Amino acid sequence: MTESIIIVGAGQGGVQAAQSLRQKNFTGQILLYNQENYYPYHRPPLSKTFILENRTSDDMMLKSKEFFTENDIDIKNNMSVTKIDRKQKIIYDDNNQSYHYDKLILATGTIPRQLEISDFSLPALRTLEDAQYIKNTCHDVKDIILIGAGFIGLELAASLRKLNKNVIILEHAARLLSRATQKILSDIISKYHMSIGVDIQYHKKVTHITKKSQYYHVTCDDGITYQTDLVINAAGVLPNDVLAQQSDIICDNGIVVDSYLRSSDSDIYAIGDVACHPNVFAGSVTRVESIQNAIDQAKIVAHNIVTHHDSELRPYRQLPWFWSDQGTCKIQMAGICTDPDETVLLGNPDDYKCTVYHFKYNQFVAIDTINQPGDHLSGRKVLESQRKLTADMVRCQDFNLKSFFKNG
Repeated sequence: MTESIIIVGAGQGGVQAAQSLRQKNFTGQILLYNQENYYPYHRPPLSKTFILENRTSDDMMLKSKEFFTENDIDIKNNMSVTKIDRKQKIIYDDNNQSYHYDKLILATGTIPRQLEISDFSLPALRTLEDAQYIKNTCHDVKDIILIGAGFIGLELAASLRKLNKNVIILEHAARLLSRATQKILSDIISKYHMSIGVDIQYHKKVTHITKKSQYYHVTCDDGITYQTDLVINAAGVLPNDVLAQQSDIICDNGIVVDSYLRSSDSDIYAIGDVACHPNVFAGSVTRVESIQNAIDQAKIVAHNIVTHHDSELRPYRQLPWFWSDQGTCKIQMAGICTDPDETVLLGNPDDYKCTVYHFKYNQFVAIDTINQPGDHLSGRKVLESQRKLTADMVRCQDFNLKSFFKNG
């Protein structure tokens, strides 16, 4: 009997899983469910070049249409899986079709955090359709409010300023990127956005939004109301684990998986933004929302599915890294550190060209850079090698990260 693998979700992780299975010489059936009408596409440009340039969906494609045909990947566009029968190992889709699986990969990603503050839905930037709507709407408006100062919101804000839009960001927290970065980095990024004309206002909890005529009225808990032409929900995302929860798969901040990326059902894997996994660099179970994480986890799952012996299974132990392009600032991060003991800043933050080193128990655990791609790459290599690097070593006047790695 021919084996069948079904992948739910056609983002970077889902497509990579299908590709890696074929590269591993898997010859069985591969079904790839794509909830959107477009063929799988790159998401990072949606907040940047897609908004700013004359790009079409074809320019954004992850793979050509021929790729799926040539690799015998049955992609089901504009379809969703609605139910998993774990006992019978069958999925049901919204086209009233059912399919048997031997292994199931959930790559369902994230969904925008919903804000229950209006009688109508607010646009968010998650899909190509969202980006097209924002792009089209921006032609006719001048004043825009973003709710939330996360990475996508900040990237979009920088793009909108290039289009000469007046941008206000209303952020509930005391600083931007408070869940993802340390204060030293968020302060530099905040200063950059203010320098390009983005008005970031902190401690602003939006309580209600109304629309009168062509204007939106955004009211915060401090009683202040803002009038604007457009409001965009940039309040972050949540793991899209609804299907897994409905199937009684253990979920807690996403689909809980082991180090081999298996869920509580050993025939069902989860990868990418939705997978809450043991992370050796975080020293805990966590979710990582990044392209790197999705791709690397997809490759691990493909290997573990095709292997014939438990001794050949590979745990997921890749270093997390991430990037965000915000205007002229290329921000790159590697490693995970939510509470460093010590932080060292090198470079010139006033010119937005600097490197931030984070240390825990006197050991280098994470690096953030702005417009320092060489330091980012060298930092990743040092973190992966787990070489001893202390704060005092970095503070030395002649310290050079690239030389440190090469001479190790």
